[in-house]
Amino acid sequence: MIFSDSSSVPETWDIIKKSMVNGDLGDLAKVNISPNPAFVFVIYVRDFTGKADVLRVRQSMARLGLTKKLIHFKPCCYTALGIHTCTFDKFPTSIYSAGGDNDTDCQTLFVTGTMCDQKGVDCPHCFPECKIQME
Repeated sequence: MIFSDSSSVPETWDIIKKSMVNGDLGDLAKVNISPNPAFVFVIYVRDFTGKADVLRVRQSMARLGLTKKLIHFKPCCYTALGIHTCTFDKFPTSIYSAGGDNDTDCQTLFVTGTMCDQKGVDCPHCFPECKIQME
């Protein structure tokens, strides 16, 4: 999800549409008005359990200039079940995150609610490899 004010909606939506046609992003996207009030762009991937595809789409979002901020990935089933940030205090409403100050190129997908144990190879919290190994 990418949050935006109304002034950048047409330009952002144009980038998303063209990138979807080119195969850089997922197969489906939408823009909604969120309650704060702002606009939220939602870009879907075919299978949220496919970490490689989720990371590919996130890297494309950064490369296209959509955002390099930390983004959280939330499965559609959470939305259908009414699971939102404000619904449950201690229940994570996303399953992955990527980007942000420590990963501006979006090279690593982190499992939400876990901490990297800095084991390096086969770290269960980082995909495709441990973020510590990449620094």
